[in-house]
Formats: sequence, C-alpha cells, structure tokens
Amino acid sequence: MARACTIMPSMIGAKFLVHNGKEYLPVQITEEMVGRKLGEFSHTRKSFTYRLTKNKMKLSSAIAFGAAIFSAMAGTSAACPDGEHGHNHHEKRIMASEVQPGNSTICQVIQNNKSWAADMQRKNPDYFTNLAKGQSPKILWIGCSDSRMAVDVLTQTNPGDIFIHRNIANRIPSEDLNALSVIEYAVKHLKVQHVVVAGHTGCGGIKAAMSNESVGILDHWLRPIKDLYIANEEEINSLPKDKRADRLGELNVIHGVRSVAKLPVVHEAWKAGQELYIHGWMLQLNTGLLKDLDVSVVGIDQVKKLYRLEQPEH
Repeated sequence: MARACTIMPSMIGAKFLVHNGKEYLPVQITEEMVGRKLGEFSHTRKSFTYRLTKNKMKLSSAIAFGAAIFSAMAGTSAACPDGEHGHNHHEKRIMASEVQPGNSTICQVIQNNKSWAADMQRKNPDYFTNLAKGQSPKILWIGCSDSRMAVDVLTQTNPGDIFIHRNIANRIPSEDLNALSVIEYAVKHLKVQHVVVAGHTGCGGIKAAMSNESVGILDHWLRPIKDLYIANEEEINSLPKDKRADRLGELNVIHGVRSVAKLPVVHEAWKAGQELYIHGWMLQLNTGLLKDLDVSVVGIDQVKKLYRLEQPEH
C-alpha cells in the first residue's frame, strides 16, 4: 500500500533517502529543479502530499518529485506519479444509489441487477462460474445506440451469445478504428459466424441526416448518410413522407453490409475457409419484428474484384 509523507517548503535542498525503513533513490531538491529562487517561496505555508511507492523511486519519479515541490510552492496541485492525480483522500465518496432519493431510476437499476443475479444463481449455481470462463459468441451485432434496440431482449439471447457494437445510426466508416477493431476482434479472434448490421425504424440519426438542422458534432458523423440520401433522393422522395426516413435507414444498413464485406479481415477469413456470413436487418419498432433485407453476403465471390486486396509478393 502506498504511504504518504508531507513535503514542506523547508525541505527543499534536503536529501531524501529512507522512509519506513526502506531505501529510496537519493534526490537532491535544488533551486534548479524547482526553477525559482527559494526566497520567493517564503510566503507560502502550503504542503504537498507525495505518494511513496513500495519500490525504489525511479529517475522519472525523482524528476516528478522536484516538479511536485515547485507546484506546491506555487500553490497549485501536481499529478502524482502513481496515477492518483490530485485525489483528495478526505473527500466523501458517493455511491450511485446515494445520488438521488430511494426509488429513483438508478436505484431501481441496481436493485434489478441484484434480483437478476440472485435469480440466475438460484436457477443454475454454476451460471456465473461458467460465464466468467470466457465467451464464444456466434454473432457480431452492429446496431444503433437507440435505447429501444435491446439486442438480448428482442433476440431472446443470453450473455455471451452476441458480441455487440453500437453507435449512432449503425454506421461502419472505413476510417473508424473503433468499429474496425470490434470487427477484427470478432472475426479473427472470436471466430463469429455471422455479422449482423441492424438498423431500426424511426431512427433519430437518419431523420437528422435528412434535415438542415445542425445537431452539433453529429453533423460530421451523419454527413455520409446525407450523401447516401442525395444519391438515392429520387427513389426516397417518391415514397410517402412517413416512409422516407425508414427507406434511407434500410439503404444505410445495405451500405453497412457492403462495407463489412469489403474489409481485408473478412476476406482473410473467407480465404482461410472460415464460415462467415454478413446480414442486413431492420427492427420494426411498431411490431418488434426483425425484417431481413435480403442482402446477405456469404463469400468473397460477391465482392467486386477491385476490393479483393492481395498481399504483395516479396
């Protein structure tokens, strides 16, 4: 456990060798290390709490020690080398359940979790022991962040069955390292057999993309969907107004399926004989049913040759 010692202004220039019987790298705190004349600090009485680690102080810690002294003299807080950035050990720690009075939303969530865990344990005493051993999902689900798209509920699956990635309007940008990392991990390491790109009716992100109203940073995120709308404007605008956003949502899902099918990690899996299928679905919120858009990709033969990248020969 780390222990604290208090460094006073008067300790500048002192050698720091031993704490609680343990040796540490000697550190000479000099005027050069704090960068100011010692006399300039005579007005302050502030102290700085510095965390000592179990191990011998490293050179980087020694430098940070000098910087900490300077910070204390100047009346500011300094970052502790062990990662506890200015943490006040006397401040009260507040539990989530204490934020609002009883029967609040957050309290209910915590209580629901306790009830669920107890119920699962009662039904199967080994459930959590087995769950903790690892995961082997067969499906990667790439869906919208909309709170109504509760994947495990609408598919009646259990923890460990589906690997999930979600974002606004279920986009799959070719430059998004977040989405690409999820796909690579799911395909290459988890060996999922199915990738589902899932949108839903009444998507707020899709509706925003069809509007001129700014939605802040989302304007950048939704711009490709605006491009998709413009590219298919004639078809979409030929539909009744209440059907247009949902059709653009379907086109966005189809675009996502094609984007996944173009990824090198997917091609590598197919070339290695891995069973992998990519699907496009839409959740109909008014019925709760998933609509298959009939755009599944089952192999590299369905991908245009220009996207089938080959490794250069050496």
